[in-house]
Amino acid sequence: MAQVIVNLKRVQVFESEVGSNVSLVFNESIKGFQRNVDANGNVTFEEGDVNTVSIGRSALIAQLCEADDMIAAYRGSIDHTFGQKEFGIILRGAVLTLERTLHSAGEVYGQDENGTDLAYQRDCYTTEVVGIKLSQWSSQKIDDALTL
Repeated sequence: MAQVIVNLKRVQVFESEVGSNVSLVFNESIKGFQRNVDANGNVTFEEGDVNTVSIGRSALIAQLCEADDMIAAYRGSIDHTFGQKEFGIILRGAVLTLERTLHSAGEVYGQDENGTDLAYQRDCYTTEVVGIKLSQWSSQKIDDALTL
């Protein structure tokens, strides 16, 4: 497990039938796995430097609320989940402290509803936001939204 500090460059919400993820793009590179597709369409993952991570939307919201009381207060004051607009305003210019953990293929991380072990399909990193420094602009926007 290692902590890294990154400057957020861009955020993008992706929604599908199976869930929602948030892609975080940084100004600097961190250790990760790059997805490669060869001429035959075969996909491999190679460890290297990346500047993007993807986190499940609900997990990211929980992590941000845990890391910052203003974000938690804002989340508690609205009647919907964070979407592209909210993430874009909250995370604009943010400095994030990430906790990165390397996992090996086959490592068990939990069980499904039938008690069957769930394991990582390939070597990968998991990422958790453990700290955030909001930009002054974002802090002001959240403060404005919380003003009665």
